[in-house]
Amino acid sequence: ALPILFPDLGTQINSLFIQNNYLFAGLNYHGVWYRPLSEMVPSLYGTVSGTVYANPNGGMYKTATSLPVAGQKIYAYDANGNSVGVAVTDSTGAYSMRLLANGTYTISQGPNRGLVPTYPASVPTYSATVSIGQNVPNKDFGNAVSYRAKWLATQWSDPATWEGGIVPGTQQAVSIPGNSSIVDRKSTRLNS
Repeated sequence: ALPILFPDLGTQINSLFIQNNYLFAGLNYHGVWYRPLSEMVPSLYGTVSGTVYANPNGGMYKTATSLPVAGQKIYAYDANGNSVGVAVTDSTGAYSMRLLANGTYTISQGPNRGLVPTYPASVPTYSATVSIGQNVPNKDFGNAVSYRAKWLATQWSDPATWEGGIVPGTQQAVSIPGNSSIVDRKSTRLNS
């Protein structure tokens, strides 16, 4: 968060912006310090890329009805379990993460209370062996949409019960707070 201390300036700055492949930093938007991005971003790296999607009707695999998940964080962990990279999906659900060293990494998606991971199926992570200059593609994450009931909600068929106002179908994943009793005409559903 701004303001931050920039060592080259020896002072706090209040603005950062990128224009024409340069990073500008300064006390105002006119900038008093700048560097070409090529000097700041290592040119030798490997990448891991893929997409994150959600299936509103459940299912593991990406289909024509799958929706992209924008803003989802994807993490890379080294062999010691240290976080060494993070990427955020764009509006199409795509991500690309730069990794600065050769090695085998665990790639996983961050938590999202609106999603239930479904793909990859056995463990919701990938092992990716990355080499400098190489892209490891197709590390996709599939999810079922999770419908979350509001605290102390009571009526299953009432859109006001569900965050987002959409009543889930019988095959969709739901999350119900432990202090709620959601009742339908035919059954009672409790958080288990």
